[in-house]
Amino acid sequence: KAGITIEHVQQAITCTLADEQAARLLKTSIGAPLLKLRRLFIDSDERPINYSEILYTPDRFEYRMNWSRGTSNNLELAQDFQR
Repeated sequence: KAGITIEHVQQAITCTLADEQAARLLKTSIGAPLLKLRRLFIDSDERPINYSEILYTPDRFEYRMNWSRGTSNNLELAQDFQR
């Protein structure tokens, strides 16, 4: 709607520990293990458009991908897999 074309997305998933604020918001204890997802959307001019950092408790997180062979015979992330 804003006329921006997202060219690609960089995503990283790592582990961290809950600080006081995260523990309160996620209803867990301080120092509890968390998964941290960082995502950066980049437009067709290679400009960063949106950055998010999201914390999850391990029991509320599932990471799934579907790969298939594309027309170039390379493995590609399936386009129809979205949640």
